[in-house]
Amino acid sequence: MLKRTFTVNLQAAKRYHPNFTYSGKLLLFRAERPERWVGIKGLDALHGWGDYVDGTISVVILPGDHSTILDDANQSVVVASVVEHARRLQRCEPIPSSRRLELAL
Repeated sequence: MLKRTFTVNLQAAKRYHPNFTYSGKLLLFRAERPERWVGIKGLDALHGWGDYVDGTISVVILPGDHSTILDDANQSVVVASVVEHARRLQRCEPIPSSRRLELAL
């Protein structure tokens, strides 16, 4: 069953091509150890999101790999990052953008 689910998800990802561009701000969480799956744009720091977002993309790099980035040890980093970015949005402050080669930590 798990293999079938993985196969169906992979097929859906290959077929899906959004026909829109998001012009807002995006907060992207990435693992410090990237996965090498089929379909993952491993050489792209934005993992393909730059193709669909015209606004600012901020990247937070979390310890671990794709399967461990939401482990208990990283939860405080995720929460702190979301809270900080929300505060910056409320105050209309600039948000670091990886398009300018800045990575939020």
